[in-house]
Amino acid sequence: MDDNYYQSKKFAGLLKTYEEAIRDHQPLYMEADDLTDIADYYQQRGEFQKAQEAVDYALSLFPNAVAPLAFKARVAALIHGDEKEAWSYLDRIADKTDLDYYYAVAEVMLANKRTQEANQYLEEKYPLIDDEDVEDYVLDVALLFCDYQQMDYAQQWLDRSHSTEEPDYQEVEARIAMDHGDLKESGKLFNRLLDRNPFNVSYWNYLATVQYLQNDPKASIESCDYSLAINPNDPNAQLYKANGLYMLGNYEDALRLYQQLFRKDAENETAEFNIALTLINLNRPQEALPHLEHLYKVRCFHNSEHFDAVCNQLVFINAYLKRYDESFQYLKAMEDLPGADMDNIYIMRGHVYLLMEKPKQAVEWFSKALSDPQANFQVCLNITDAYYDAGFVEMAYNFLLPHTALIPDEEIGNGWILLALCARELGKFEEYLNFLKKSCLYAPIPTRLMLHDYFPEGMDTKDYYQYALSHPEELDNNKTS
Repeated sequence: MDDNYYQSKKFAGLLKTYEEAIRDHQPLYMEADDLTDIADYYQQRGEFQKAQEAVDYALSLFPNAVAPLAFKARVAALIHGDEKEAWSYLDRIADKTDLDYYYAVAEVMLANKRTQEANQYLEEKYPLIDDEDVEDYVLDVALLFCDYQQMDYAQQWLDRSHSTEEPDYQEVEARIAMDHGDLKESGKLFNRLLDRNPFNVSYWNYLATVQYLQNDPKASIESCDYSLAINPNDPNAQLYKANGLYMLGNYEDALRLYQQLFRKDAENETAEFNIALTLINLNRPQEALPHLEHLYKVRCFHNSEHFDAVCNQLVFINAYLKRYDESFQYLKAMEDLPGADMDNIYIMRGHVYLLMEKPKQAVEWFSKALSDPQANFQVCLNITDAYYDAGFVEMAYNFLLPHTALIPDEEIGNGWILLALCARELGKFEEYLNFLKKSCLYAPIPTRLMLHDYFPEGMDTKDYYQYALSHPEELDNNKTS
């Protein structure tokens, strides 16, 4: 449902009528579509229990209506990961020629990664659509594929539309441009949409995402604030704002927002994982550990991407806490994952041995990773990071520096940051300045995240080099401390 509708007097009246009836325990009659809109409104605000109550009330009045059953099917597929439950709701829908039924069927397929099947299903329904509904259908389908990051399919459906001035058309264009990395064009399109509709929360959130990807967290946070001014409870705006704060190194405020999201929705994996990461950055690993263990035990077995990331963090938290047996158990779990990145696991094993102060064993594992014919510069960076993190600073510096001569400067990225950190700790002032300058040029956001403690609060990375150049005494202090 368009955000404009939720800002309208009509919807405000419906919502007021519904909430007063519920509050006063009065009987209420509303159309199924209106009650489902109310449920969707609550869902978007993160009020999930209220959303379920509204849609269940709709079904008590209209047991076979399309809108509430489609809503329940989406929740089952997307949030609960229960395809069987989703189909049980869809089977109850009486009118299986309704467009919303088609969309819900396709969405259940998409949620279960059956993209080609979903597209084929929607293609089969295309000739059955009434002429006056064709434009709506192709744009709705294009948006649906956008929601699942299937931009090639989204483009194919968009190409069938002639409604180039419609907001939905331009939104699909903007989202495809963002996915393809054309951030300037995407930002321009979302700004144009906001000029026409400044109260659309989704547009502000997409613009915030574009700005985040452009390495402009301050602008991203500002867009999130506009979104939150319209809907203070919008979970996406809260998440994107937290991400922006995290990017700026403002971990305390980021943590508060992640925790706020998690309190509202205890099944929000992303929020819980980000809580753990933020606590780690705040040097509070003991507090992060229960969140990671919870994700490992309860949530991650259906999501290999999260599983791998959670295991990664558990390996190192346990190692820092000198619980090495647990670290190796999580490494074994990562090895058993289909398609495991063995080079990365070899490096992680070596990293743990470094933390155990066993550099000889560490080198053996690093050599395994380097002997892989597919090994690339990222492998060198990961090994350097392991040396540096474990306190073997000179080994890190001497290992990475020769490799940079073989790579174009712009491809070294975070390598410049690692070299800057090493040079700083080793008291190599000229080298530090050189590496700092390159890190600010080629990796400004990671540079801010990793080096901000050495500079005045709020300083832009473009000013880091001049500040360091004019404060050589800070390097001397670092060397003697």
